[in-house]
Amino acid sequence: MKNSVYSVEEIKLCTESCSKTFPQCLEMDLDEIIDFLLKHGVLKLYIDCKKCHNKLKLNRKQLNFKCYARYSHQKKKRKQCTFFQSAKTGSFFYKSKIDLVTHFQMIALFLFKRGPRQRFIEEKYGIAQDSIVKSYLLYRDIFIYINEKFETKLGGNGKVVELKEAQFGNCRVRKDGNRYPSFCWAIGGVERGSNNCFFTKIEMRNCECLLAIIKKLILPGTTIISDCWKLYNCTNKSDFQKLSFESDIKLIHPKTKDDLSIVEESWADVRSVVMGKGCRPNHLTGYLAEYLFKRRYLDLNERMHHFFIAVAELYEPRYSVSTNLKYESGI
Repeated sequence: MKNSVYSVEEIKLCTESCSKTFPQCLEMDLDEIIDFLLKHGVLKLYIDCKKCHNKLKLNRKQLNFKCYARYSHQKKKRKQCTFFQSAKTGSFFYKSKIDLVTHFQMIALFLFKRGPRQRFIEEKYGIAQDSIVKSYLLYRDIFIYINEKFETKLGGNGKVVELKEAQFGNCRVRKDGNRYPSFCWAIGGVERGSNNCFFTKIEMRNCECLLAIIKKLILPGTTIISDCWKLYNCTNKSDFQKLSFESDIKLIHPKTKDDLSIVEESWADVRSVVMGKGCRPNHLTGYLAEYLFKRRYLDLNERMHHFFIAVAELYEPRYSVSTNLKYESGI
């Protein structure tokens, strides 16, 4: 194991974007990974002992904190504090049975490589399929958080937004031999001339749901081109007429196939993320968030930085940093 590349004073939160290539992520050893996680706030270098308030330093080999402070007791006997805590407590890696190096490399594979990746990870690391699936769901929760954090409205005066729906899912065959359809729908919008877009799951294919999405994600003065107006029976609805009048939003039907070419290309990219036989309805939001994250950070070398910044915000370790020493250290 290499020596730490950071001193105690140099380990500070990484506020600016740092670049990590895919080969660099796979070649990092445990000490380098710990330094990376410390810089991004995923782990803490020091915590306070909950028993004696002594300042404890991270044990890098065992990834834990242990207090060795000694204090006076009855009859002038000296006792040693027995406080112990895992460094993963409350963090993103809490309760994970996968070792830290393997977990870090799995995240790199997930962020850098297109699917399918699951079988490759099973063979390379010998990890069970259920563990990989649970890890993927955890990663997509981070994408959902990032998507909600940076969500912005599309369009504006003089701008055009292409709006189109898409279907996901399949018919599942159960043990009784019968087919059970498992489909879900999503709506996507792409602003022409920019990288701004949204893709969101819809619970019901009706006018009210579409109206709520437009109010939430599209600015007044926007021209919306979509083939959903007739499908959702929106043209004669008073709410849509009121929206067009008050917000100056123009609802236009596509005249040719090229009118929706940009959003259709984006949906094709989304389907490349949803690999295999599709996805379950309750997992669709995570897949859409994964696509939006990778579209937002097209520079592959910056994805690890932004992913772990979000991890630190969502899974902040529940530690407090000590500022003074009150007890005699035994080590």
